[in-house]
Amino acid sequence: MNIWELLSLWSTIAHTAFLAIAVHDADNPTRNQMARLDTMKRKIPFICALAFATALNAVASADYTEASTDAGTWDTGAPFSSSIVIDAGDGVANEFISDLTVTVNMEHSWVGDVTATLTHQETGATIDLIGAALSDSSNLGSDSGGDTLSPALYTFSDAGVEDIATASAAGDSSYEIPAGTYLADGGVSFATIFGGDGIYGTWILDLSDSAGGDDGNIDGWSVSFTSAIPEPGSLTLLGFLGVAAVIRRRR
Repeated sequence: MNIWELLSLWSTIAHTAFLAIAVHDADNPTRNQMARLDTMKRKIPFICALAFATALNAVASADYTEASTDAGTWDTGAPFSSSIVIDAGDGVANEFISDLTVTVNMEHSWVGDVTATLTHQETGATIDLIGAALSDSSNLGSDSGGDTLSPALYTFSDAGVEDIATASAAGDSSYEIPAGTYLADGGVSFATIFGGDGIYGTWILDLSDSAGGDDGNIDGWSVSFTSAIPEPGSLTLLGFLGVAAVIRRRR
């Protein structure tokens, strides 16, 4: 049961409860009103019980991560693209996004050649994780003291302090940008671009190289979401307790 079904259920509970209270408060209720009151009183415990059972079994998606093991190489004229599809079959509700984080395990010499983007296919919303800045000669990845770069984990999130371009600006062709958490290119906010969208759909990571002479490698990536809405179980339980309190008070 998704959040909208739960809201509808809560609306039914509240509507039934307040109708019952209105009839109960009538100065001279008719026999028909009293019959309706008795019917609604019988419905309320059943609806509340259903809501409580739903609360115990609902799948919450306040924090959800989906990963791809896609690996490959990208170079000039040969970009890399990978998709993660999220739907009801993943056991997660299509809740609204309040925050989003992307982690990519990758390496590439001369980061100024690299463009990395994340796109939500259904809405067309897109964000540059790394924007090509041709003067940046620093490297993504780690050579561990050798001559060959190995992929390193780069996370892109609003929790970052600076973007990749800023982190690499002080380096040269021997500098390796440390693995860690970075802002999207230019400090653009994930919450601004994707906030309010549902998590369902196809999420596409695209990597491209704007100049020849080197290439890059990726060894998997993931996307993580934080929901903007309270967990369904908590919402339903709150509604259940609220109605129970109202009914008790009116007795």
